[in-house]
Amino acid sequence: MSKDIYIIDPEGMISLKNCIYEFDLPVDLVEVYITCPASVARDRAALRGDNDEVFSKRATDEESQFLNYNLEADWDFYYNNSAGIEKLEKFADYVYSLSMN
Repeated sequence: MSKDIYIIDPEGMISLKNCIYEFDLPVDLVEVYITCPASVARDRAALRGDNDEVFSKRATDEESQFLNYNLEADWDFYYNNSAGIEKLEKFADYVYSLSMN
């Protein structure tokens, strides 16, 4: 069984779900919402060398998407990624193992 992972914003998720529905695709979609506090995201962006102005603009542009996404709470799994990549990898392995059943 093939598994694909896509990292998309809420509008992209809506588009993906609509496409699956419209074309009646045989897809078992597992939606995982991974988030972290804005301060953590900003720090990580800085470590990657991202421009702070670009980060701020993107965060502002996506703010309403994520506010609505939080209110809808239509995902299968939620993870607050404040702790770092090692714990995220363990969580991803856990979700993957569940999806294989």
